[in-house]
Amino acid sequence: MTSVARSGRHRAESRPPMRSPGIRGFCGAGSTIPIARSVKGQEEIDAVREVLIPGMPASGSFVEQFQREFARYCGTKHTGTMNSGTAALFSTPYALGIARKDEVIVPDFTFGATASSVRMAGAAPIFAHATNGPGFPVSDECARSVPGLPVHPPVADQDCRYICARPGEVA
Repeated sequence: MTSVARSGRHRAESRPPMRSPGIRGFCGAGSTIPIARSVKGQEEIDAVREVLIPGMPASGSFVEQFQREFARYCGTKHTGTMNSGTAALFSTPYALGIARKDEVIVPDFTFGATASSVRMAGAAPIFAHATNGPGFPVSDECARSVPGLPVHPPVADQDCRYICARPGEVA
């Protein structure tokens, strides 16, 4: 919050520095802007311990169980897991058949890897602002685009169904 001084310049009101995990250095020395806050209770700590103790967190029985349950939830035969969100992003355009000269709708508030994954496939990212409803404005440019690639930080609460030009076209 700011207030206007008589000179017309803004001055920051006195407030305690922000001290939470997030982006450092943008609001003064020692301050941070939180990107997200996770909730870690004993149940979550125990679950992590159960996955890590066998020593195979990337390919153990929990991964296989997750893949089976996720495939059942999605109504598909197969699913796959990746070691990171970036790896998943970089494989998605190829899995969707996105090719050179395609245009892919991506959210305007996202991570750099989102647009980079589209560019690596030879396509062009089209940045769009998502809304929480079917009122997403569809321009002529967006109407030529292939399905969207909705990826956003945990603080973005957009319903990903509405980031695409045509209903049902979500990667």
